Amino acid sequence: MQGKLSNGALVAVLVLAFTLFVAGLTHSTDGENVITAGATPTPTRTPTPVNLGNKVWRDVDGDGAQGANEPGMGGITVQLWNSTKSQVLFTDISDANGAYAVIAPRGGTYFIRWVLPGGMKFTGKDKANGDDLLDSDANPTTNVGFTDALVIADNVISMTSIDAGVIAPSYLALTPARLMDTRASGVTIDGLSQAIGQRAANSSTTLQVTGRGGVGEGANAVTLNVVAVAPAGPGAITVWPCDEARPNASSLNTSTVTIANELTVKLSATGTVCIFTTVATHIIADVSGAHVD
Repeated sequence: MQGKLSNGALVAVLVLAFTLFVAGLTHSTDGENVITAGATPTPTRTPTPVNLGNKVWRDVDGDGAQGANEPGMGGITVQLWNSTKSQVLFTDISDANGAYAVIAPRGGTYFIRWVLPGGMKFTGKDKANGDDLLDSDANPTTNVGFTDALVIADNVISMTSIDAGVIAPSYLALTPARLMDTRASGVTIDGLSQAIGQRAANSSTTLQVTGRGGVGEGANAVTLNVVAVAPAGPGAITVWPCDEARPNASSLNTSTVTIANELTVKLSATGTVCIFTTVATHIIADVSGAHVD
């Protein structure tokens, strides 16, 4: 008569059988790993780009905090750098309101840098009584123009409190740059408004000023040296902002010889001036300064 297994022996046999069963699921006979029964696969997540930005503003009173009436500054280059500050990953230029946006490929450690034209400097950092929406994040001395390291978690998709306050003089002297030369041999700083031909009598020509020769989008007036080259005779040239009516005034009086005059002229909302001449002449226009009030 065959003996019966005790309850304890039966339990031991069942445990052994279950162990062997699980081992069979975990490892195939040829030793290759397979998915464990009942295991949940680890989910994967596609890295999400991160929108970084907000504003560059002119700190008129120099207190390090964005005042309600302090304007944004356009034309400022903004760069996104990698964690070692060895590579620029993204570049933007602030718009007329000072707004900008750079895109990080995913969460990680980054730096933002603002690049200012000559004559400008950054206001004090973190001076708005702890209000990150109103303070400046640009370092004004060490690592000038860079933020501190921005450590961004992988689940973050946007950070819009990264600002830079700028102290700018009311007048910014520039390296003289040629913006217009109508002569056939004329050459301008960027190829615009060059070699466009003699201006006819009683004609107007639009000249784009901002975004050229170091004149930022925030400028509202410039110093121009305007030259009438070989005018056909006595007459007058008037320079004024294109979004206003032409004034009954002369910026430069002509004769039959080349003549120049330096003048300060207001810019239109789009950064242009119009040049009207009563006499046929070639015209040269050089910029040497910008007002940013």
